[in-house]
Amino acid sequence: MADMDPGTVTIQLPAVLAAEMERLKSHHDIGLSVQQIIQRLCEGYVRVGEAREWERAHKDELEQWYRDHPNEYDDAPFWEAEFQRTAKADPGAST
Repeated sequence: MADMDPGTVTIQLPAVLAAEMERLKSHHDIGLSVQQIIQRLCEGYVRVGEAREWERAHKDELEQWYRDHPNEYDDAPFWEAEFQRTAKADPGAST
C-alpha cells in the first residue's frame, strides 16, 4: 500500500467480511474491488449525512413550505429526475 495517495486512509475489515463481499458482488459490481465498493458506500454515507444536515438547517423553512402547499406532496417526478441524474453521473451506484 506504499503507492496509495497520501490523502487516503486504510480501513481494516475482517477477512471473512471482505470474502463475503467478494462472494456477493452483483453483476453490476463484478469489476469493482472491495475497496471501490467501500468507497462508494462511504461516499453515499457522506451524501446522506450532508442532506440530513441541510434538512436540519432548513427545517423551519421546509415545514412552512409544506404548510403553505399541502396539496403538493406528490414529488415523485422530482425524485425520478434526481434518480436519472444520479444514475447518469454514476451508472454503477443506482443498483
